[in-house]
Amino acid sequence: MAKVREAINILQAALPEFPAGSEPHSKILASIQSISKVVPPSSEVPGVQQTALRDIAAQNQKNAMLQQVMSSLGGAGAGPGGGGPPSPAAA
Repeated sequence: MAKVREAINILQAALPEFPAGSEPHSKILASIQSISKVVPPSSEVPGVQQTALRDIAAQNQKNAMLQQVMSSLGGAGAGPGGGGPPSPAAA
């Protein structure tokens, strides 16, 4: 429950980044309200916030590194249709 409570905190922190009344703002707000009914503020556990933020940062770093690898592989690969077996006429 503590992780879910932390997710609510993250959504609340992100909410001001969207214009009030916009679809993303409305959906995020509705999600916060819905989840908050199940997970009360008393579900917060000291230290969970730091752990959750550290895990999110590590995942973001891992995703960024993976994206760099994928970009470098994509640039060095063959173009579309260039990797199939040779046609029988070429033999």
